[in-house]
Amino acid sequence: MRTITNLALLLLFTVTASGQDPVDEDGGPDGVGPASVEWNARHARHLLNRAGLGATADRVDEFVELGLEGAIEALLAGRRARAPFVEPIGYEQSRRDLKDLGPEVLRAAKADLKARHHRQQEMYLEWWAEQLIADRAPLRERMTLFWHGVLTTQATKVKDSYLLIQQNQLLRKHALGNYGELLRGILRDPAMLVYLDNAASDKDHPNENLARELLELFSLGEGNYSEQDVSEVARALTGNGYERGEGFAFSPRRHDEGRKTVLGIEGRHDANDVVDVLLAQPACGRFIAQRLITYLEGVAPAAERSARYGDFLRGRNYELRPFLRRLLADPEFYRAEVIAARIASPLDYLVGTCRRLELDPDPRMILIGAEVLGEQLFEPPSVKGWEGGESWITTSTLLARSNLVGALLGVVRPEDLASARSEDAWDDEVRMDGESMLEMARAPKRRDELARLLRIVDGAGYAPALNLSERVRRGKARTDREIVDLLCDGLLAIDAPVETRRMLVVVLRGAREELGAKEGRLHKAGPQAEHTLRRLAHVILSLPEAQLL
Repeated sequence: MRTITNLALLLLFTVTASGQDPVDEDGGPDGVGPASVEWNARHARHLLNRAGLGATADRVDEFVELGLEGAIEALLAGRRARAPFVEPIGYEQSRRDLKDLGPEVLRAAKADLKARHHRQQEMYLEWWAEQLIADRAPLRERMTLFWHGVLTTQATKVKDSYLLIQQNQLLRKHALGNYGELLRGILRDPAMLVYLDNAASDKDHPNENLARELLELFSLGEGNYSEQDVSEVARALTGNGYERGEGFAFSPRRHDEGRKTVLGIEGRHDANDVVDVLLAQPACGRFIAQRLITYLEGVAPAAERSARYGDFLRGRNYELRPFLRRLLADPEFYRAEVIAARIASPLDYLVGTCRRLELDPDPRMILIGAEVLGEQLFEPPSVKGWEGGESWITTSTLLARSNLVGALLGVVRPEDLASARSEDAWDDEVRMDGESMLEMARAPKRRDELARLLRIVDGAGYAPALNLSERVRRGKARTDREIVDLLCDGLLAIDAPVETRRMLVVVLRGAREELGAKEGRLHKAGPQAEHTLRRLAHVILSLPEAQLL
């Protein structure tokens, strides 16, 4: 039987995105909007893709019925998790018992401690992946991911699952809350204090890492502070540390009690004082507003729009719900150059596929799949988080996306994944890529990650609970063109071009004729019809259009 996926992979991947932000019409009393939005399925799908991580066709219809205001309120409300994560265990306390052990026993105890941390971290990430797939609180999950990429921490440096989980729960708690409270919390967060070396900072040797990122990435942005401000903030943050097994600990002895001048404000500043100074700056409101808008819209806003939204955010004391309510109702959020014009991150792609197909896979498939594609939770590449955008797509990651979604659909077998990670195949893709040195460095790691995924798929006996035949029957699609239209509309954020749909019709016709089924009678072909429809879905989800949201 012919493979139909390769036809999709032969298409050129092109993305047309405008870097310009049209002039925003003042519609609301604050000069930010909203004016009016023509509420329809296209806009409801866009809202669920950007403020969530995709949704079924039924969910889109539900949001259309709610109206724009009702849809936004439903996202802001969300629902409780199926089950909260069990209270994490602070294994670090047991280190106190290690000092008197002999060398061999000590090595074994440390290895056991490391394994416990690794397993607890895996358990938490699997729980998080379950929340992403479940679609119970999509906006909270979306914003937790956002803050995870802004207030970044790397597990390889922190090495303590308890601290990492506590930090993620902090982000989750304040994801839709108050940014000022989140900022205060992150300056007392042990994982952040370890990651940016503030736990060892004292008045005699103040470390500037956290101070610099606080100013550059967490509040003001480049150009809105001086090197002297960095030094003064570093002094203000001295004494903020943590005790193993105890959590945050402030040491008056290590804190610099002297007078400092931060952004022209003089005083005996500590961390809370610094936050007060930063939040009072118009630049802080603009910078956080700009980051939020860019993330949710996929296009950086014009300076005037950032300023108006920044003033709105600062005027609401950095409460995020009013800001998000305003942004998600803004006609600019639904403009043509924003809808279906952002490259989906690995999690957007994989979780969105699960939601649209109502799949409930082993969460490890999502976690490892995203890792293969460059988005490993708890391991952002740098303090700046993930670059996003076009960096998500290379020749090798595009092929890997196709293989991974094929595994979710049950049409790519473990042996197919094995061949996809052969040395020759990966080396060919590396040579095709413009970023050959970087891809060459990543290729062995991706092979290992795909091997892990292969073991999960193979060992768990994964079989998707999926019935595309029933979906086609309910949609009253009989002809090849009707079936293609139904699946494209349900699986793609973008309206597939006429040429693409024609290609898909040709692909489906060929597969149907191989079964000996006449047009309009595919549903009579039994299990083979279901396999053919899954293969067609695989082609659709491998298209360039499927990489957009």
